[in-house]
This record gives sequence, structure tokens and C-alpha cells, in this order.
Amino acid sequence: MEEESGTWHAYQRSICAGASAEASALVCSPPRVKTYLCKDKRVYLCESTCARPPTRPPRYSQRHRNLLNLRPLQHSSPTNTTVSVGLWNCQSAVNKADFIPAYANSLSLDLLALTETWLKPENTATLAALSATHSFSHAPRLSKRGGGTGVLVNTKWNYAPLLPDKIHSNSFEYHAIKVTAPFKFSVVVIYRPPGPLGDFVTELDTLLSSIPDLDCPLLVLGDFNIHLDKVSATDFLSLINSLDLQLVSSPPTHKNGNQLDLILTKNCKADDVMVTPLHTSDHFFIRFRVSLLELPSTPPPMVTFRRNLRNLSTTHFASVVASALPPPTFSPLEVDAATESLCSTLTSCLDTLCPLSTKPARSTQPRPWLTDTIRSLRTTLRAAERKWHKSSDLADLETNLF
Repeated sequence: MEEESGTWHAYQRSICAGASAEASALVCSPPRVKTYLCKDKRVYLCESTCARPPTRPPRYSQRHRNLLNLRPLQHSSPTNTTVSVGLWNCQSAVNKADFIPAYANSLSLDLLALTETWLKPENTATLAALSATHSFSHAPRLSKRGGGTGVLVNTKWNYAPLLPDKIHSNSFEYHAIKVTAPFKFSVVVIYRPPGPLGDFVTELDTLLSSIPDLDCPLLVLGDFNIHLDKVSATDFLSLINSLDLQLVSSPPTHKNGNQLDLILTKNCKADDVMVTPLHTSDHFFIRFRVSLLELPSTPPPMVTFRRNLRNLSTTHFASVVASALPPPTFSPLEVDAATESLCSTLTSCLDTLCPLSTKPARSTQPRPWLTDTIRSLRTTLRAAERKWHKSSDLADLETNLF
């Protein structure tokens, strides 16, 4: 043991002597392996042995990356957020201004869409009453009596108009908002008066196609006054299929047994649909739950870690290492302990003189189509192109490709 420790002590001092003469760099290899370059020798310090360096260092391509320098990603799974939603053709919210918010509050609704509100801008008392338990936003019918759409929103939510520029429509009325916090999704409330469809499908296509952020969950609901079992509904059903909207199945929503109030979803799911007849309207009150798939937040960008060794003075580095090494009592240590102490000393000196700096790692878009076969063919093609550029002989290109 004494002979081994003495050998290690002599070996350590020989390193310092060589380093003080001309130390060139310290390169960090995989964990617990250090490489120390001196003027006449390259020393590899491993966990418990000192291995001889290879005759030729490994050569890396220009695009090689040290994966050990990449910070691992923090994966997060998508989470489901469920909200309680209601829909009702109230047939005048003016004389139901106290009942509507109280009923919505008793059902713990986060959002209640209303059609046929019959509100006018001058109905300030009604608007204040509807805002008793929820925030209220609406679009009145300005031209004549009746109509109007609105929505009661949870007071803890932030929302804004979905389409600041009003899209003109003669066949239906709408009110659109976008919830921005605590999650994001868009809501469009539709009211189409009874009668022939006319330009309804075309104008509805224009409205829904104007909605930005198509990846955001979308909820389209209201009183469409369309009999889905009739031929006249064919174009409407084709439109919602082309827009990737899902029609939610529900019981009849009108006292005559028709499903006139519809719920359409995109990038979300509606279930637990319940209808309740209320004597104050011939349309039933619809209550359901919407599951919003909340995408995980964008992970932090990956970075690489590096040291700037170009400005490092080898003489100064060698003197710092020599002064930082343990005293002669270092020799009684075992080989493993002595190796670990030397490596930690060298790393500490480097951290002081050349601290690690970070740099964003270059990211590339995923390319699932680029298979191993295509990579191999691309390599062959580029090799043939290089040979052809040198010889200018088309036969070289054809020979290498085929």
C-alpha cells in the first residue's frame, strides 16, 4: 500500500511539473472521466485506473453534439379541464332578469348561453340584474323587436370579443367571445329565426371560417331552428363536417319534440347532456359539461454548456492548480480517493478561471417522413453528386445512383 501511494504521489507531482511547464487544456469527458493535456503527454484519469490514451483520438463530425451537455426536458402531460355550461332560449330576458342568474347560480354554471334575449341598449336595469352572479355580455337586435343573443360568464374568467369586426349576416344573429383565462376556448352563440334557410349555410360558413386560432377549443351553440331529419338540413350537416365540428346528441329541446337547440364542439368534448322543461319558455333548458384538453405549457428551451478556454493562460492555470492541490499528506490516500480529489481540484480551478456558460441549443422540427431508408438514399445521392461535380461525367452520377 505504501509503495502504491508513493507511486501515486510521484505520479501526481509529475503531472503538476508538466502542467507548470505548459498546460494546454482540460477536456471534460463522460462522468467521472477527465482528460488532462500536457506538453509531452496526455493523461486520462478514470474512476480507479489510469488508462493509456488511444493512439488516435476519436474524430467527430461537424454536426456532432455532446448529449451530456443537454439539459433534459421536463415532460408534462395534457390535463383535462371540465366546465359546466347551460343553453336556453329564454324568450325575453327582460322579465326574467332575476330568475336567470339565480337559476344559473343554483346549478353552478360556469357559462350560460342565451338566445332571444329581447334586450335593447337602453335596458340598463335588466343588464345590471343579469350581472348579479356572473359577468354578462350580449349582442342586442337593433333593427326591430325580439332576437338578441348573450352569455353569462363566470366572474373568475377573463374574456374578450372573439371577432372585433362584426360580420354582417341577414339570416341569423350571433355573439362570440373568447375566454383567455384561466384557460382558452372560444364560444359562439347563434340564433336563427324560424323560416327557410336562405343564405344561412353560406353566412355561417363565412362566420366560422373567420375565427382565428383554429387549434383553440371551440363551442358553437344556440337555437338554429333546423329540423335535422329533413332534406333541407343536408347542406348544414355537410358544412359542420367540413369544419370538423362535432354535433352533440341530445334529447328533444322543444316542447313539440324537436331538437332545435344545437351544440357543436371542436377540440373539446361535451357530455352529460340534460334537458329541463321550464314553464317560462317553450324551449327546454339544456345543461351539459364540456371537457377542455389543456395543452401543456411550452417546455423551456434546451441549452448547451461550454467553457471559453481560448483566453485561459496556461501558466496561470498551472500555478493555480499547483497551489490548490493538497499538501504532501495527500500521498497516504488510496488511488480512487486521490483520483477523485485531483479531478475535483482541476474542475474547481476551471470553474474559477473559466466558468461554464450556456448557449441555446439549435432545435429542429420533427421530420417523421425522414426514415432510415430515405437517409441512406440521400447519402448515396450526395456522394454521387460530389463525384459528378469533380469529373463532370454524367456516367459517374448514373453509375453511383443506379
